[in-house]
Amino acid sequence: MGSRDDTAMTVRPRARTFVFAIGLVVALVGSACGGSDDSTGGDSVATPPTDATSTSTESSTESSTTAATTSAAPTTTAATTTTAAPTTTQAPVALDYCEGAAPLPVGATVVSSASFDVQDDGTADDVVEVYDVDGVSRLRLTTGGSVVSEIINSAIDGSYRTLGIAPVFAGDSAELFAVIGDGSAATEVGVFGVDAADCLFSYTYADSGDDFTMLIRPTSPFRSGAICFDGGIGLVSAEQTSDGTWIASGAAYELATPGTLQYLGASDDFNEGIDESELAPFEFDCFDLTL
Repeated sequence: MGSRDDTAMTVRPRARTFVFAIGLVVALVGSACGGSDDSTGGDSVATPPTDATSTSTESSTESSTTAATTSAAPTTTAATTTTAAPTTTQAPVALDYCEGAAPLPVGATVVSSASFDVQDDGTADDVVEVYDVDGVSRLRLTTGGSVVSEIINSAIDGSYRTLGIAPVFAGDSAELFAVIGDGSAATEVGVFGVDAADCLFSYTYADSGDDFTMLIRPTSPFRSGAICFDGGIGLVSAEQTSDGTWIASGAAYELATPGTLQYLGASDDFNEGIDESELAPFEFDCFDLTL
């Protein structure tokens, strides 16, 4: 597994500065989200939990934040996927595992496959696959060292979609981003890393152990988005009230320990009585990666 020393971190073109606004209104002024009031009555997607120290509304259960970013974005790799025929090998595969290279289980259908430099060793020889078997979708990583690891999809609609990689948190590997739930009004994005044993894992909240995910709802009465910056991820949300105005809030998360994210102190923000024209689009903004 490639290492990322201090010198490499200094010259790596991944620096973004995260600047917190005094008020969310100021940070969000500029472009409207559009006047759509799409209902959230489509496929439901789980909302990330709110840190106890951040201020939020009851409907905006995911913590969120406002952010402005400066300087050049880091090198990122978006997914270019290819499809493959179903594999009919006999070797069984555990539900969650990390071990030496193993074939796909009987009846597995590869939905997409793409190669990335997840290990950050200068070679794009880490293969990320999405495959379905027995009605369950799985995200599978095979590193250049032939270590295979995979995660079962916890999404309601049972479908992963790889977005690509970006070096958001400090460490020896880039982060892998993938859609884990896609409904009529919201898209949920998961964040995955690779540990010292080259095994794939989901980032979790340090205080609860729940998976850290980003809920992207651009047009419903409950809107939310996510912004990646160098060293962390900000979550932003807004809720329309009965009088037609909006309540907006946000907070950011940084690395607590390998694999866990914690609330970034003093990053929370809250505003109410906002006109819709003062809201910027709620989107997935993670360097060069897009939905």
